[in-house]
Amino acid sequence: MTTDNEKLSKILDYIYILEKKKDLTKDRLMELIQEKKQQIGAGYLTDLGALYLILNDLGIKLDEYLKPSEITGEKKGVNLIGYLLSYKKYEKRTVFYLYDEALMRGIYWGEEDVFKNFPVGSRLIFKNAYVKKGKNDQLEIHLNSQSSINTTNEVLKLEELISRSPNAKNFIIRGIIEGPIKNISYKRKDGTEGSGTSFFIRNTLKYRSVLWDNEIPIEEGMTITAAPAFAKKSEYGNEISFLKPYTVDISPSIMSVFGENENFLLLDEFGNVRPAKLSSACKGSESIIVKKARFQFPVFIVDDCLKYDKKLNYQPLLQKISKAEKGYVSLDFIVLSEPVMRSSDKYEIMIGDDSGEGKIMVTSELSTKLKGLKIGEKVRALGLWSLGEGSFLASEYTYFIKV
Repeated sequence: MTTDNEKLSKILDYIYILEKKKDLTKDRLMELIQEKKQQIGAGYLTDLGALYLILNDLGIKLDEYLKPSEITGEKKGVNLIGYLLSYKKYEKRTVFYLYDEALMRGIYWGEEDVFKNFPVGSRLIFKNAYVKKGKNDQLEIHLNSQSSINTTNEVLKLEELISRSPNAKNFIIRGIIEGPIKNISYKRKDGTEGSGTSFFIRNTLKYRSVLWDNEIPIEEGMTITAAPAFAKKSEYGNEISFLKPYTVDISPSIMSVFGENENFLLLDEFGNVRPAKLSSACKGSESIIVKKARFQFPVFIVDDCLKYDKKLNYQPLLQKISKAEKGYVSLDFIVLSEPVMRSSDKYEIMIGDDSGEGKIMVTSELSTKLKGLKIGEKVRALGLWSLGEGSFLASEYTYFIKV
C-alpha cells in the first residue's frame, strides 16, 4: 500500500516535472503546507491533505502518471512516465524500453520516427497509451497515432543509464571536463593516421571520454555537452565515446561559492563539491563563471572567472553516513555529541542520520569548526573527506551550514 508520504513525494515530483507553475518550488510548497495546516488548525490535516487544499487554491490540476513499476495489469487510456532506455525503428513499428523503478517493453505502431527528438535517457510522458500482454506473456506499453509523447526535460543519471543499458547509445552527456587531457593517435582502416582527445567528464560520477578527430579545444573546468554518445567497457571501466558526426558545445561552468578567507568550496550544477583556490578577481561573489581553471588534486584552482550576479539554487549531492564513498562528500546529519579531544592534536564529534552513526574528526588547529555545533542540531556539511566506514575528516575547506 502506498503511504501518504509516498503519495506526497509523488505529487511533488509531478508538479515539478510538469512545471504547472514555474515560480513554485518544492521548498516553497513545503512552506505552504505548514502554513495551511496552521491556518486550518492542529489535528485536522495531514501534509497530503494540506497539499490538496493548496493545489485547489492555486488552480492546479494534477494528471496521474504511472511508472512502469506501478503497472499491474492490462488497461486502456493509461498515462505513463519513464526514462527512455533504448529504441529500434522498424518499417511499421518502433520497439522501445522504458525504465522507472522497473523495466518495461513498449511498441509504437506507425511509420513515424517518434523518438528522433528524444535522446536516450530522457524522461518522457506518454498519454493515452494502452497496456496488454505481449512477448512471453509480459505486460507491454502500446502506442498509436492517438497517443502523445512529451519530454519532462529530466535526464536519467548517466551511471544509472549505463547500469540499466550497458551498451546505451545515441544519448546526450553533460558534465565538467577534468584532466588529464591527452592527444592520442590511431590508424584508420584505410591506413591513414587519425587523432583524438581523451579526457574525463564528471557529472555525478567520473567517466573517461574520447573525441575522435576533434578540432575543438578541450579545457579543464569547462562544461561539455555532447551527442550522440555511446557507452562501452574499456581498461578504464565505463568509457564514453561519440559517434560521428557529433555535436560538441564547450562553455564556461557556472558554480556557487562557499567559504571565506583563502579557502573555498565550489558547487557545480551536478551537485559536486570541490575545494578550490580562487584568484583575487573571483572573490567576493556568491556565484562565478569559470573561464580558466585547472585541477591540482585535491584542489580546483580557478585562475580566471567572471562574477555572476544571480544566486544559484544548486543542491549538493548528499551521501549517507554509512554509504559514503571515499573522497570529498556532502552530508546532512544530526549532531549527537559535543566535540571531544581524542589526542593532543585531534577532536571529534559523533553524528547520525537515518543510515547509521559516524564521526567527524578535525585537527586541533581547526577545532573551532566543530565547537559551534550543538547537540540535536541538523547540519549540512560540504567538503568533508570521507575515510570510509562512517569516518570523516574536516579540513580548512569544509563548510558547515545549519539547516
